[in-house]
Amino acid sequence: MDFLYWLGEIEKFIQRGDTKSYAEDVFNKISGKIVLQPLYFGDEVCMEIDTKEDYEEARGSFKK
Repeated sequence: MDFLYWLGEIEKFIQRGDTKSYAEDVFNKISGKIVLQPLYFGDEVCMEIDTKEDYEEARGSFKK
């Protein structure tokens, strides 16, 4: 499974002591070796949260 391959490559980064890279950096390195297809969730919400500001924005999206 391609996702497990990606996780394995992330683990290699960590084992080398590279803990400052993003998962996207690893993905960019292996993207030519995996099959990537879009996945749609209809009315579901998905957003990237990398910073406290991202978190606050996401949190605000769900306040009533």
